[in-house]
Amino acid sequence: MALYSKTQPYTKTLTITTFIFFFLLLTLPHSTSASTDFVPTTCLRVSPTKFVDSAKEVITVLERVTSILSGFHIFGHSSLSNAISDCLELLDMSSEQLSWSMSASQNPNGKDNSTGNLSSDLRTWLSAVLVNPDTCIEGLEGTVVKGLVSNALDLVMSLVKSLLAEVDPSNDQLTTSTGSEQFPSWINDEDKKLLKENGVAADAVVAADGRR
Repeated sequence: MALYSKTQPYTKTLTITTFIFFFLLLTLPHSTSASTDFVPTTCLRVSPTKFVDSAKEVITVLERVTSILSGFHIFGHSSLSNAISDCLELLDMSSEQLSWSMSASQNPNGKDNSTGNLSSDLRTWLSAVLVNPDTCIEGLEGTVVKGLVSNALDLVMSLVKSLLAEVDPSNDQLTTSTGSEQFPSWINDEDKKLLKENGVAADAVVAADGRR
C-alpha cells in the first residue's frame, strides 16, 4: 500500500503533462504555405492561388504572341504595320488587366485600380482581355501574320473564358429602365455577342481601357 501511495501522484502528474502536450500540439498554427490557398475571397469559385496561376498562364501565352509580332519589321505596308502595332497595344493592355485581376484577387480590400466591388472589377478586366485577342485577329485578317498567332490568341480566349467562370457574378449588374443590357459604345456588335455567350453582363460605365 505504501508503494501505491507513492506512485499515484507521479501517475497523475504524467497524465496531466501528456494532456497538456497534446493540447498544445493541436493548437499550434499550421503551415502558412497551405493556409494561403484558402484565403476567403467570396466572389471566386476557386482559391486565389489557383486563380492567379491561371491568369499567369494567360500572360505567358500573351508574351509568346507579343514576341512573334515584335519580330516583324514591315516596310511599305502601312496597313499591316498599323495592325501589328494595334495588336501589340491590345496585348499589352490585356497583360496589365490580368495583373490588376491577380493583385485584386490576392488583396480584395486594396484600392488600386479597383471600384471596391471585386466581382465587378474582375469581370470588367477579364471581359476586356477576352475581347482584345478577337480584335487583334480581326485586324490581321488576310495577312500571313494572322496564321502565326491565331492559334495562340484562340488559346488566350479559351483560358480567359475559364477564368471568367471562376468568378461569381454579383447582383449589382447595371441594366436600363426596360431591363435590357447596355454595353459601352466602343464594344462592337460581334464582341457584344461574344461576351453575352460567355455570360458576361453589360456594364455601362466601363472605359475603353477596361477601367471604371
